[in-house]
Amino acid sequence: MPRAAPRQRPSSEGLQSLTQYIARKGAAVVRRPHCETIVIDGEEHELALGIWVANQKQRRDKLTEAQRDALSELGVDWA
Repeated sequence: MPRAAPRQRPSSEGLQSLTQYIARKGAAVVRRPHCETIVIDGEEHELALGIWVANQKQRRDKLTEAQRDALSELGVDWA
């Protein structure tokens, strides 16, 4: 069965994906076209991680303090 196209996911799934990416790559620098495969409830899902990170940066003023703190702790560059 073909996989569905990668899509945007809620914040918790984005953070899970970013954490996994950092564990593998060692940094929170994600190229925009990058997709990350994560397991949710035993099923694999692809997250458009590069787009998710770019959107978090672009919308940082709309994020909660907890969301901004979580991203900062992971090393997301807010410049």
